[in-house]
Amino acid sequence: MTVRNRTANMVGQSGTYYRFFFGVTDSGTINAPGVSASCTDVVGNYPFDNPLQIDKVNWQFRPVTTHVAAPPNYQLDLVDYIPQFYRTTTLGHLSLPALSDPADATKIFAGTNPSRATVDLAATVGELRELPAFLFQTGKRILRRGVKKTLTIDRIGDFHRAPEQVGSTFLAWQYGWKPLIADLKKVLDFQAHVLKREQEIKNLYSKGGLSRTFQISTDRAEQHSTNTFVESYLFTMYSADYTISTERRRWGSARWLPDHPSLPPTDAKLHDQAKQAVLGLSLSPRTAWELIPWSWLIDWCSSVGNYLESERNTVGATCAGACLMTHTRTTHTFRSMQHSLPGVSGMGEATCVVETKQRSPYLSPVIFADIPFLGRRRESILGALALQRTKLRR
Repeated sequence: MTVRNRTANMVGQSGTYYRFFFGVTDSGTINAPGVSASCTDVVGNYPFDNPLQIDKVNWQFRPVTTHVAAPPNYQLDLVDYIPQFYRTTTLGHLSLPALSDPADATKIFAGTNPSRATVDLAATVGELRELPAFLFQTGKRILRRGVKKTLTIDRIGDFHRAPEQVGSTFLAWQYGWKPLIADLKKVLDFQAHVLKREQEIKNLYSKGGLSRTFQISTDRAEQHSTNTFVESYLFTMYSADYTISTERRRWGSARWLPDHPSLPPTDAKLHDQAKQAVLGLSLSPRTAWELIPWSWLIDWCSSVGNYLESERNTVGATCAGACLMTHTRTTHTFRSMQHSLPGVSGMGEATCVVETKQRSPYLSPVIFADIPFLGRRRESILGALALQRTKLRR
C-alpha cells in the first residue's frame, strides 16, 4: 500500500492599495486567499477500504474600496483590498469533547448487526425483578401515610434521608422506568420493527450483502468576540465582531455478508429470524451482561456491552468491514465592521469555512477501556449515586 498526498490551491481576487503619509509612499498588489485543500489517502488494498483525510479552507470576502484624502500630507486609495488579518492568519476548529475511535468503531458493529436486539426481552424481564417490590413498598407507604404526606418531607427522620431518597428516585427513573417505557413503546410497534428487520435480512442475501449506516454523535461549540482587529497597517482602526461556530458529526457504515450465502432462508424462516432478532430471544452473552449489577457503569469506560452486541449471530452474518467517518465544519464569520473610513459601509466582511473529513476502516470490533467524557447526563447519574450515600447531619 502506498500513501498518497495531493494538494490544490486557488488564489482569490487581487486588490491594490496606495498610501501617501507625510512624504512616504507605499503601494502594492495583494492576493486574497481563496480555496485550499489537501487529501491524504492510501492506494491499494482492494477491495477493502483505506484511511482517508481531506482538509479544506474556503474564504469569501466583501473587499474594501475607498479613497481618503487629507492634503497635503495623507492619501489612501484601496481597490478590492482584503484586510491583513484574513491574509496572514491560519484558522481552525474549536475544541470539542475528546473522541474514542475504538469505542465508536465498536458501536458501528453493534448498531448495524442484523442480529441486534431492538428490545432485549430477556434482559428487560430480568431487570424488572425488583419492580413488584418497589410498587409494593410505595403503595404501602401511601396507604400508611396518605398521598400528601408521602410526597412531602415532614419528619426529621425523612429529612435526613432526603438526599438518599432523591438519588434513589433519579436512578430508578434512569435505569428502571425510563428504559421500561422505551421498551414498551418498541413492543407496541413490534410488527414494524419485524418488517424492517426482514428487509435487512433479504438485503443480506442480495449482491454485495447488507450495507447500513449508523449515526454516532453530533457535537457543537460556538465562540463570539468583539473588536477583533483585521487591519493594523494601512489604517489604524478597522475591527469586526468575530463569531466561530464548530459542528462535528460522526457516523459509520458497515457491510455484512451471510455465513451461508448459497442458502437464503424461506419466507417463514426469515420471518422467524426477524422476530428472534428484534426481541433478542436467542441466548446471548449480551443478555447475561445486561443482568450483571453495575454493568451499565462499566460500559461507560469500556466497549464490553457493544462488543457483545456486535457478536450476536441470530441471523447468521459476518461483518466484512466497517468505516468510521468524522466531518468537522467550522465557520468563521466577521461582521459589524467598525472603522473610521468614509463610504465603506459593509466592506471588509468575510466568511471562512474550514472542513476536515476523516475515514478510518476497521475489520472487527475491539474491547477497550478509557476515561470517558462526562456529559450532563453522566454527571447527574454520578451525582445521584453520591446523594444515595449522603445523610444530612442533625
